[in-house]
Amino acid sequence: MKLTHTSLTLVALLLVPVFSSQDESTLATQIANTLGYPASKLTTTDESARYAEKTNGQALAVLTIKSTDETFAPLAVAIGKQGTLLKPELEADCQEKIKDGSTTVKRFEIKGGIHGYAGLGMAGPGGSEERMLATWPERGIDLQIKITTPREGVEFDQATKSYHELIMNGGPQIPDKLIQCMEHLVEHTERANIRSTNTIRQPETSRLSLPATQNTHPHRSPATAPTPASITPREHLASSTSWSIIVVLIAAATGLLWWLVKSRK
Repeated sequence: MKLTHTSLTLVALLLVPVFSSQDESTLATQIANTLGYPASKLTTTDESARYAEKTNGQALAVLTIKSTDETFAPLAVAIGKQGTLLKPELEADCQEKIKDGSTTVKRFEIKGGIHGYAGLGMAGPGGSEERMLATWPERGIDLQIKITTPREGVEFDQATKSYHELIMNGGPQIPDKLIQCMEHLVEHTERANIRSTNTIRQPETSRLSLPATQNTHPHRSPATAPTPASITPREHLASSTSWSIIVVLIAAATGLLWWLVKSRK
């Protein structure tokens, strides 16, 4: 049987470690509590397999959290191979902004040698996003948390009033809240043992500026951090070579077994 690149990708998907349903529920509850939202109103969807296939294995885990009554701004959690989310040029730009005295972009550190950047807000005609990115070198992964607020805002009731005020008027408070959410994500990532040894990070030798984006929120600055779907596959050669070796070994073992059975007959 001929194994195509797609077939090998599908085999790889079965080997990708993802969050258990219990971890998904617990993570969603922790994020809800941090943001002041009733967790009972949330639903979670594991989209890890879809994005892993779409990005040829660069996306390792993707989880979306929403509410059924549109009182919760959709939140996405993504984990990708190192360099696919917090790209070197984006990190260089964040460092430059901080060096220039930016009050919006904030660098943070978490135990385990993890560091990242909060305050990567992006606004446009369709609404606004607030995101944060981190990298975990020891595991060879990047992590992202993104909140997407529609242009018309989110609905609210008595139970979600405080959350609504945070999302619509929280400003500088939101990055601090998302850092706490990132700490929860790190905890569950460690528990699920999500890691990747195939990193693509390059030396940070250049300074690149982010392209201008229409900004409609006074506390958010433009950024070009990618969505889970924008993770782009790189260095396919090394990956393809590894798979080719595996396929050759399997074929050789199968041929040897067939020869031995035939010889006995």
